[in-house]
Amino acid sequence: MPSILDVAIGTIFVFLLFSIVVTALNELVLTAFDKRADFLRLGLGELLRACPANVARVRKSVKWEDGTRLSDRPE
Repeated sequence: MPSILDVAIGTIFVFLLFSIVVTALNELVLTAFDKRADFLRLGLGELLRACPANVARVRKSVKWEDGTRLSDRPE
């Protein structure tokens, strides 16, 4: 096998392994600090900021774990 192909395969493997390890660590940290929902809420807020007409509809549809709706809570 040509040496350039060995280098390419090795580089791809290292990047794949590194990305899997970093993703696993990220998931572990986010789960440990219970931040996944907060980041989802922030991301949705940024997406909806571009179209304010959708905000009221989303506030009515989002339900919290305790059964209250997002529209029941203050902004």
